[in-house]
Amino acid sequence: MCPLVSTRALPTDDGRQWIACGPGEIPPAPQYPRAVLLDDLKVDPDEFAARTGWVVKPEGACKGDICVPLPETARAADGRLDVAVLAPRLGMPLLRDDGAGVWALGPETGLTGRALTTATAPDLTLPDVNGAPFRLSSLRGQKVVMVAWASW
Repeated sequence: MCPLVSTRALPTDDGRQWIACGPGEIPPAPQYPRAVLLDDLKVDPDEFAARTGWVVKPEGACKGDICVPLPETARAADGRLDVAVLAPRLGMPLLRDDGAGVWALGPETGLTGRALTTATAPDLTLPDVNGAPFRLSSLRGQKVVMVAWASW
């Protein structure tokens, strides 16, 4: 289900499981898993905070210095959070896998600016193998695969 190196199921008090996917083990706080898989879109606020870093307070969902106001519909009558309401407001992609019956909640992108806004690469000028300058824009309109490598 997770196309990454490792997967760990994290049980909750009510018997549901959060599944954290990431390269290797789940990182320690304050880092969070790259994706969270859910079998229910209603989640416990403490579990949501533990898995995403977003804490729901009276003023909204907060992470660090950022607080996003939430509508009344963000919290169900039983106190659990509605991920379908939270995800778009927090810039977190939410996808359903009908075959597996789970939802994938990705890390926030819109609020952090860590999402690509375009597939157009910036114009780079680097030396070619002979030392002559080569402009990436000279390949515009063609499919390009860029490979980067560093010795460190």
